[in-house]
Amino acid sequence: MSPHALDVLHQEHRTIAKLIDLFERQVALINQGLEPDTDLIKEIVEYFRTFPDVYHHPKEDLIVRAISRRDPDAAQTLIGLGHEHEAQSGELARLSRAFVEMLMEPTTRAPAFAQLATEFILDQRRHMAWEEANFFDIAAATLTDRDWAVIDERIAQLKMPRPEIQVRPRFERVDRELSSWRG
Repeated sequence: MSPHALDVLHQEHRTIAKLIDLFERQVALINQGLEPDTDLIKEIVEYFRTFPDVYHHPKEDLIVRAISRRDPDAAQTLIGLGHEHEAQSGELARLSRAFVEMLMEPTTRAPAFAQLATEFILDQRRHMAWEEANFFDIAAATLTDRDWAVIDERIAQLKMPRPEIQVRPRFERVDRELSSWRG
């Protein structure tokens, strides 16, 4: 049986993956010269600017610190994870600015936004795949039941709102899209 914290992170990855798929559909419209749903894009960008940094990455970082205390050698494989999370925050800031620029000057700024969005999508998928293939296995193999009990207690305070359930009306477009999403 998987530790509860890892189950939570897997679920959050599934939600994030759905949002990436929704985002990718909108970016494809831009690349085809069609009109994207800018309200949906705005909500997706806002979601990524808020929830991974506030709710998701701190949980992973907590687990990495626990691994470091338990097995410094195992932690060496994960040393870049925190830096990667910080870099993603910077990328999201650039993506947000590019989105606003696209809203202001759609004809000239849409290609730059689509390029940054495509890079973001690819990076998010790569990042989550690496975590699923490495981070979760290292955490499961390294930490003890007692470690997991402490982690579970601490992350209980950081329940990531799932757009399709908890964040109405702030992300109501995302909510509607996720409710009908079949991807």
